[in-house]
Amino acid sequence: MSLAQWELDLFIREKLEVHFRKIDIIQNTEVNPKRYSGPGTVSVKDGRLEYILHHALTDEANDRTLQTGLYGEAGQVITAEQSFRFSGVDVHGRKWDALETDTHRGVLGRNGAVVIGELQCLRTEKKSAPIEENYVNYLIAVNGFFPRRGAMPEGRLDFTVQDINVCASIDEYGCELSISGLHVDEVSSSAILKVLEMVSGCLFQVRAVEFHYSGACWMELRSINSDLSNRQLHPPIELSALWPGKSLEDFFSNFYGFFLMEGEKLYDYWYQLNRAWQGGFQAASLSICIFIEGVLREYFGPQGQDAEFHKLAEDSLSEVSKLKIDSRVIELLKGSIRNAGQFKAKTALHLLEKNGAVSKGLPGKWTRLRNDSAHGVRAGEGYTAQQRQLDLTFNNLKLFYEIIFHLGGYEGSRIDYGTHGFPNKLGTTVQRVSP
Repeated sequence: MSLAQWELDLFIREKLEVHFRKIDIIQNTEVNPKRYSGPGTVSVKDGRLEYILHHALTDEANDRTLQTGLYGEAGQVITAEQSFRFSGVDVHGRKWDALETDTHRGVLGRNGAVVIGELQCLRTEKKSAPIEENYVNYLIAVNGFFPRRGAMPEGRLDFTVQDINVCASIDEYGCELSISGLHVDEVSSSAILKVLEMVSGCLFQVRAVEFHYSGACWMELRSINSDLSNRQLHPPIELSALWPGKSLEDFFSNFYGFFLMEGEKLYDYWYQLNRAWQGGFQAASLSICIFIEGVLREYFGPQGQDAEFHKLAEDSLSEVSKLKIDSRVIELLKGSIRNAGQFKAKTALHLLEKNGAVSKGLPGKWTRLRNDSAHGVRAGEGYTAQQRQLDLTFNNLKLFYEIIFHLGGYEGSRIDYGTHGFPNKLGTTVQRVSP
């Protein structure tokens, strides 16, 4: 490991300070990149990695930027070429780098300047290592949802995913998640981490990662957002109190393979729903409808189309052009005709309902919630209206998860958010709908 255990302990407690013989902050552009160099330190403050660099003034044009601003004016998007990368050698001779830094200010003196910024991720140099076992170890900040102490009858949580061993344990500083096996690498471990986020209903803030595979090892220290709102999105399944590892193995058995190959977009929609959920169900009601539509378009695009009707409509365009009416009306008609038979979420949902992939009645509840939310129906107009929107929102959460289960081939028990009390119920075996 690149860091001694005592150094990692200090990092977790936000007391680590790494002293550097030399730090280089270099702009990510090939043409006249700005560069600031000198000794400095990296420390942790409120969960963020902060660096301080003592730069000697040597180039008037280069150094003038410290006075005029590193990133241009407020309101401008920071481009890739405007960003900076970090590299350095500490007093122990260890090499570190970071691809992107937030170099947000510089303080000029008579002969030098202090450059201050933040690092999202600080990485040690890759070194060769004996190939005994491939593993990736994550250290995750405490979140209260994974793993719950009540779901760890032996003080730890173990399960297996396609010959990959996963072990989680917690202490006062967070959760240590160890992923090991012959086929473990950065891609497979990241996929497991993301699926666990979806299962737990919250985002994982990773503090540190140790990589050891393909004959190399390195470590990453990461910044976290201590102010991040991490309200739990109601999870799709409930872990058994007696056999939590078995619950996860059942979920991962088919779902992991799908997620590894096709799951990146699905995770993006789950992530956006999780963020929308932070504002409560009223704020999330329209968002969940939009994200369901996005998932359907991504994975069931052909099923949401009516190709035969679209061809019939296209064939009628020449006849519409002959109509003796205002040209603006003709263009409006042509636009509507061209859209006929194109993808519609309702079409895809009704096919999934007919196939048995989603519960009967859920497509209609998606339509009602979308209409209510989009057209400004207020949930606060009394108990009945509020309960209606709450029920519709949770029925759409149920629909969102049923689509996910169908995509991943998961047939096990799941939480029924369409029924008050949210009971567990068994799944159904339905072959994935194909074009």
